[in-house]
Amino acid sequence: VARRWVRFAYHQQTRLLQPYKLIHHHGRWYVAAQEQGASHPKSFRLAKLSHLEVLAEVFCPDTAVLAQIEAEPSIWFGEKMEIVLTVAREVAGRFLDRELVPEQQIVKELADGGLIISSKVVNQQQILPIIRYWVPHVKVVSPDSVREAYLTSLRQHLQMFA
Repeated sequence: VARRWVRFAYHQQTRLLQPYKLIHHHGRWYVAAQEQGASHPKSFRLAKLSHLEVLAEVFCPDTAVLAQIEAEPSIWFGEKMEIVLTVAREVAGRFLDRELVPEQQIVKELADGGLIISSKVVNQQQILPIIRYWVPHVKVVSPDSVREAYLTSLRQHLQMFA
């Protein structure tokens, strides 16, 4: 089945892409698409697109791209990184009850009642807001880049109240 290329403005940049699927995620609509020249699919929030053009050029959907979109439960596509967190005993039960971070796995239950958990994300923005929500009970163990981004964001938030 052939589909048509589309062009639109997104964050003040013109994008040319092959649309694959509409996704409703956390109350918002996105289009999952393969952007020209990109190595993996991307998602674009529909409310943020403008100047949409459906082009005459057609494309045949790539089954590998479609499979990647179908396999991902979120709107984030690409290579995943593992984030390791410590969870204080005061909130450990919440993390044991249900998955609070993407692809959550309990690595170890600590002697003090706390947890070491892992999460897999494509982009650190998938997890940083969740970690900030649980301050001071959740801390980033690794990778260092995510820990530094987390600490920087905490410092920025504190400066707003200084």
